This record gives sequence, C-alpha cells and structure tokens, in this order.
Amino acid sequence: MKNQLGYTFIEITIVISMMLILFAFSLPMISTYLTNMQNKLLQNELMQTLQFAYEYSRIKNLAIGVCKSNNQLNCGGEWGDGQLIFNDLYQDGIIHSKKQIIRITHHQTHRGQIFWRAYPIYRDYLLFNSLGMLENSNATFWYCPSATSLPNWALIISKSGRIRSVQPDKKGEIEDGHGKKLLCHEPRFTR
Repeated sequence: MKNQLGYTFIEITIVISMMLILFAFSLPMISTYLTNMQNKLLQNELMQTLQFAYEYSRIKNLAIGVCKSNNQLNCGGEWGDGQLIFNDLYQDGIIHSKKQIIRITHHQTHRGQIFWRAYPIYRDYLLFNSLGMLENSNATFWYCPSATSLPNWALIISKSGRIRSVQPDKKGEIEDGHGKKLLCHEPRFTR
C-alpha cells in the first residue's frame, strides 16, 4: 500500500460534518450573548446620556432637559429612538432654537421598547435644575425586549439626580424607586 499524502473525501466530509454540528449547537448561545450585549449597550448609552445631562446642569448652572427624539431636531417619538439634551431656557420642555441643543444621542436599532415614568405625568421629559436636582420626582426607565416579557434592566433616577442601574431579582422582576413592579405591557402614563 502506498503512503498517503492527503486526506480522503470521506475524512474531510466527516470533519466538516462534525464542525457543522458543533456550530449548530453553539448558535443559540452566540445569539443570546449578542442580544445581551446589545441590551447592555443600550442601557449604558441611556445612562451616559442621563449622567451627562446631570453633570452639565451642575457645571454650567443651567436648567437642562432630556427628551426622547426620533428626528434629532425636536422632542417626540420613543425613548428607544434617541434623546436630546438641551438648555431648557423657559423650563417648558420645548426646544425653541437649535442653539439650545447640547447633545444628540441616537441608538442603534433594537427590538424592544424603553418605558419611562415620573411625576408629574404630563411632563414627557426630564428636567435637571441648575443644581443638578431632578424637577420630576424619582424617574424610572426600563427596557423590555418584548411586550410579553419581563423587564431586562431599569435605570432609576433619584430627586437628587443620582442614577442607579437595577437588574431583575431572582423572580425576574424589577421594582421602581417606590417599590412598584415594572411591567412590559404598561400604558404610557400610569402611577
């Protein structure tokens, strides 16, 4: 019998088949990992935006607003689309001039939705006063991957402007600063 210098077709086919089987088993884990990293990135981006607004209001001694924005020109849309940080000259939540805009944040596409609530419920934006204090009561942002799931994470902002990240407990639930359970199917303004 001659010495073989290569691999046979059957040997190569078996090796490739084994690699494909291993890849098929690891694909769900890779997908879950990527989804978790995207969720964490969204949380970090929102936290950095809020932290920037808080610090800017204190440093510049100005009333600073943070609102949701889907067009990066004025307030409106969904919180997941992006945010505007602006000098709220009249503390009315309205951008009267493009010169008021300090920073624009736009998020990468994601599947879920960011909810929020604060008091007063008619105010659809956050307002940090010139001392960095939140003009709203405690505010809470939370992210839901789907309407039927539990929240993935939450950011709670105290009246003093302190922002903290909250992860689900052992039951998979998250409570806001008042101890109320956060839901993914919650209407826009509830208390």
